[in-house]
Amino acid sequence: RSGRPCVHMFRACPHGVACGFCHIPHDAPPKQLDKLERGALRDMPPEMSAALMLPMISEKMSAIPHSESAARALLRLRAACAITGAAEQSCGRREHRRLRCRLQAMSLRHLLTVF
Repeated sequence: RSGRPCVHMFRACPHGVACGFCHIPHDAPPKQLDKLERGALRDMPPEMSAALMLPMISEKMSAIPHSESAARALLRLRAACAITGAAEQSCGRREHRRLRCRLQAMSLRHLLTVF
């Protein structure tokens, strides 16, 4: 069988068992930033990108068991970034809404690689 999904996967496949395509549902590939989003993130001041991403990283880390050293590293990262109220307010701008949504959909591993 092929690893490619069958186009009839969600309804009865006319080929049945003889179908050469996969009928097993798979997880969607991890979300990634497109060129515009990567550019917007790259052009942001570091404190603004930290204000945008650290709450998401914290939320995702709290949902999984992690070591004490990972928790300490997150606290040190927050302190090093010195997030200000002004940076948090500027992250609420309309043009950053799409970027925020895309970052929220990313896994913790992918968020940390972008950060």
